[in-house]
Amino acid sequence: MSSAIVDVSKPAGPKRVFLEGLPGAGKSTLCRRLQERDGVNYVPEVYDTGAIEIAKDYIIPSTASSALARAIEFERGRHVDHDAVFDRSFLTWLVLAGAIHIEDRPDVFEESVETIGKAIDDRRILLPSAIVYLEADPATSLARQSSRGAGATSEPGMEIFSDIKTLQRLRVADRAILDSCCDIPLLVIDGRLPTEAAADSVLGVMSTEHDTTASKINLDLYAQKMFSVRRQW
Repeated sequence: MSSAIVDVSKPAGPKRVFLEGLPGAGKSTLCRRLQERDGVNYVPEVYDTGAIEIAKDYIIPSTASSALARAIEFERGRHVDHDAVFDRSFLTWLVLAGAIHIEDRPDVFEESVETIGKAIDDRRILLPSAIVYLEADPATSLARQSSRGAGATSEPGMEIFSDIKTLQRLRVADRAILDSCCDIPLLVIDGRLPTEAAADSVLGVMSTEHDTTASKINLDLYAQKMFSVRRQW
């Protein structure tokens, strides 16, 4: 890896709250409620804003590198100059690298982590002021996807995200990346919590001042964690 720790020092700016979690955890529902009830600005899920084709290419090893370059440019287009909640973020690509590629193509995983690290260093993608993780177990995720019968995971080429084994690996990768986000406030919300109560919790995070100059993401730690769990798969 080119850098053990990505450290972005910057003056205080707009609050960027990343809302993360498995498919079907309720992220989009929560974001829409925050907008409707409280007027919170939110940036729609990456898949809802045109990244499905990028994701389809990224999960194929031969096209992963070019897809990730497109993903980084795509992420730059999601930058906003006001406080906002982001329905998923560039962390999605790190999680996919760990869940999809590390077992059979560790070279793709390592290249992805290094590429994203450089993009953060260059400020082509920005770290959050806080992260909210909506917790849902893989079985619940799968059941909710099945019940709604639509969305990104129903797209041709995206069926892998409706596989229970993939969802379990996504959850492991989620936890590994969250453990590697140093000095970034993290709130974990039980996905079974009523939407109103979850929205109140997110508002609490947004109303709290955070020192964004301390934000770091230790990508070497993330890689170590993922290579460690890979031996158990």
